[in-house]
Amino acid sequence: MKAFLLHLFGAFIKEGQKAAYLFYEYETNEEEEYTPKELGFPGTTELFGKSTKHEALLFLGYGLTDRVALELEAALWSKEELITSPHDESGAGPSSKIEESGLGEVEAQARYLLNVPTKDQAQYYGYSEVIFPFQKNKKLIGASDWKVVQGLGAYKSFGQGLLLGRFSIAYDFGESDLELAEYAIEYYKDISSNRRYVVAIEGEDDEIGLIGELQWLVGVTPW
Repeated sequence: MKAFLLHLFGAFIKEGQKAAYLFYEYETNEEEEYTPKELGFPGTTELFGKSTKHEALLFLGYGLTDRVALELEAALWSKEELITSPHDESGAGPSSKIEESGLGEVEAQARYLLNVPTKDQAQYYGYSEVIFPFQKNKKLIGASDWKVVQGLGAYKSFGQGLLLGRFSIAYDFGESDLELAEYAIEYYKDISSNRRYVVAIEGEDDEIGLIGELQWLVGVTPW
């Protein structure tokens, strides 16, 4: 039976298997890019503030067939604080604190295999994602309009390691805009049968970040 790569944490799932993952994320950015328009004020000048974000998230995965997997990721609780730019002359004001909390972003994704590789070939896959507009009155957390994402990726195992690359484009119905969405190069390396580390370079638009993780897996299929 074919094993299928899940999006979130580099684990595989087989047809009929289920996966659940609870996790917490903290993020801070000393140069958070925004425009006053995005905060509900007049102005499209790009400014830089300081942001901090906390999220408690739930991930669910299901192997629908040996070639298709379904996923749901939801920020069950999210809190974000933005200190606006000292040069913000809009209605937001310079160095003002804006804070929101509640349900964060909720997205569903279908992933599907595109080839049946031989031993030495990479596995290619596609994924289609929808982000739900559950926070129409929020500016910092969740999504206020529908967004759809289409992506392509490939991965190949090397002994106890796995190298993955992916990129995607997104259409935001609120902005009526097609844009480059998330892209990444990731490397997963086993430490033991259920522990591994991850090194990744991830980007979205013109923002790029370096990520390191230690993972402990329970009841999922190793590569």
